[in-house]
Order: sequence, then C-alpha cells, then structure tokens
Amino acid sequence: MMLWPRRSFRRSARYFMVKALRLQGSPHAVAAGLAIGVFCTFTPFVGLHFLLAIVLAWLVRASVIAAATGTALGNPITLPFIWGATLQVGQLVLQQNLETAIGANSLGNLLLDFEFARLWDPLLKPMLVGSVLLGGVAAVITYFLVFMGIRRLRRRRRTAGQARATARIQPDGSHPG
Repeated sequence: MMLWPRRSFRRSARYFMVKALRLQGSPHAVAAGLAIGVFCTFTPFVGLHFLLAIVLAWLVRASVIAAATGTALGNPITLPFIWGATLQVGQLVLQQNLETAIGANSLGNLLLDFEFARLWDPLLKPMLVGSVLLGGVAAVITYFLVFMGIRRLRRRRRTAGQARATARIQPDGSHPG
C-alpha cells in the first residue's frame, strides 16, 4: 500500500535518513538543503513545496537534491498534523480564534468558494505565521542533526578506510602484490 510502509515506519525513516546522509556535497550544503526542504513543507502553499525548496536551495547554494528530498516530510500522513499545528501556533501568535475570524461563514463554504481574499485572514495568514515559526524550528533541528550525522558518518568511513590501508601493509613495511 502506498500510505503504509511494508515493514515499519521506523525502518522507512531510518532508510530515508541513511539515504540523506549519503548525498554528495559538503555537510553544510546537504544539511542546509534538507533543512530548506523541511521548512518549505510547513508552509501552506500546497503543491509548491517542491518548487519553493528548489528555488530557495539554489539561491543559498545548498544542495538542491537534498532540498527536494526534505520536502518528503510533507506526505498525506504528516500534512494534516503540520497544518493543524501551524494554524494553532499562528492563531496563538496573532491572538485570533478561527470561529471568530470566519464569522457566519463555515470553513467548508470558504474552502469551496476558494476566494483568496476571504481565506487570507481566517486561515492562510495564521498558517503562514505558524509555518514560519514551526518550520524554522524544524529546519534548525534538521540542519544540526544532519550536519553532525554526515560529519560522523564520513569520519567513520575515513577511519575505516585508513584501518584497511594499514592492514594491507606488510610487517616489513612493503605493500602486498
């Protein structure tokens, strides 16, 4: 099934993380790219996350591939939680209540009419404010976790490579073969 991983969410998340850590580029570029992708996922601009992440990554010279990969955080399972959280945080910061902001209209009618001007104050504005705050926090956490993970992985690989090279040297100092 497309929404539920075959084995487990933990295994899928681990696979995704390993793939992200193995992306080519400097640790900073890859970490910044993933952080940008995660940040863009929090924005209410549905359908534009991928494009927004690529443009921002290109502008700041981060890994474009990592940015596109970072938008995978936004999927049918996580987006309802992300949107709910961004709306709540935005309403808290703006000190507004959704029911009061909508007035006599129902949210369903506003969404069906899909008039940007009528959706801006009660829904999009608080979601945008909340997305900047929550997305910023998620991006900073992502950056540092990925940056440190890449450095650790590459250090371990380098140490293992040096150990293999040392093991190939004969006791008399000569190389075999």
